Amino acid sequence: MLHHVELWVPDLRRATERWRWLLRALGDTPYQEWSDGRSWRSGRTYVVLEQSPALTADRHDRCRPGLNHLAFHVDGRARLDDKGDEIVGQSDSLCPRPPGARESRSPCSGSGLRGGGSPASPA
Repeated sequence: MLHHVELWVPDLRRATERWRWLLRALGDTPYQEWSDGRSWRSGRTYVVLEQSPALTADRHDRCRPGLNHLAFHVDGRARLDDKGDEIVGQSDSLCPRPPGARESRSPCSGSGLRGGGSPASPA
């Protein structure tokens, strides 16, 4: 069972704007808040955004070693469909294209939102 995921971000305000709507849409609730971070909780698992002074770069590159992506469970296809338009509208901030990626390929192509996999399938 996953306990938490901590994402270090270069701009906490911008990251909070980009993540808050998604986490709330998935049913997570605000959990913790401090000067350099925020977290949202679902059950016993939580997601943390932190602007750490120990950052060594100012941007994430999913093509480098380390975290490539996060995938979330959704309680059924109906719930995903209810939020689908909002998710697709936010896809540029949630699924930025890696440097050199083809424009014709959706960065969220595996998400099920644009004909990819089925995120509502059981694990």
